[in-house]
Amino acid sequence: KPKGMSFIWLDDILNSVDSSLYEIIEPFQWCFFRDISECFQYIEQQLRQQNEIFLVVSGTLGYELFLTSFRFMSAIRFVYVYCSQIGIHGNWAQYYYQIKGVFNDPSALEKKLKQNIQLVRQCDDKNSSDGQLQPKITVSKENRMFCTICSIVRKKNS
Repeated sequence: KPKGMSFIWLDDILNSVDSSLYEIIEPFQWCFFRDISECFQYIEQQLRQQNEIFLVVSGTLGYELFLTSFRFMSAIRFVYVYCSQIGIHGNWAQYYYQIKGVFNDPSALEKKLKQNIQLVRQCDDKNSSDGQLQPKITVSKENRMFCTICSIVRKKNS
């Protein structure tokens, strides 16, 4: 069970945050990185602390991460590709279950992030309750498949 949530944004050309992204960024404490190796170190630290990671990554760096470090990336359940070239990055991103979408619209990214954050909170509430007042969770076909894959991976790693 995750102990907390960690919000990470990796983009090598992120000079300043677009004002339209403040809706996403404002309610949470984000860590911004331009360098993959620094980001890796931080992610490793967050994983050791058993935090749930939400990673927003540029298309190019996302491609590099999954191509060179898939095993490492498989420990992160929530990855969002934010880029201007959805067609190009959507092609490779569709093969990784961790990637929850490829976005160029900040409001669509915000909506998906909030849905996934709510899902994690509901699961935490369900796991921490003593059998009373468990939340009703509607699980999509995609999430059922994701949960099945996770349980298989966990059993293999145990």
